[in-house]
Amino acid sequence: MNRESILEKVKKVISRQCRVKEDEISEKSTLESLGINYVLAIDLLDAVYRELDISVDDDSAPSNTIETVEDLVDHVCSIIGEESDG
Repeated sequence: MNRESILEKVKKVISRQCRVKEDEISEKSTLESLGINYVLAIDLLDAVYRELDISVDDDSAPSNTIETVEDLVDHVCSIIGEESDG
């Protein structure tokens, strides 16, 4: 799976979970600007894992704060081994 398809799936999950139109979501969008607080971010991350059929353990938890859609995509890419080019 390439980065672009991961981004599209992440945008789809954000749109569904947060009731934001996909065309209003960009990689530079902050989670805060999309109305996503810390608790919602945890739920969102779980939903992204399920959408992409990713199994994670505690070692796969984000090592830094995910603040933007790009951060989320980078995190997912790092889990599945996709080269991040953003």
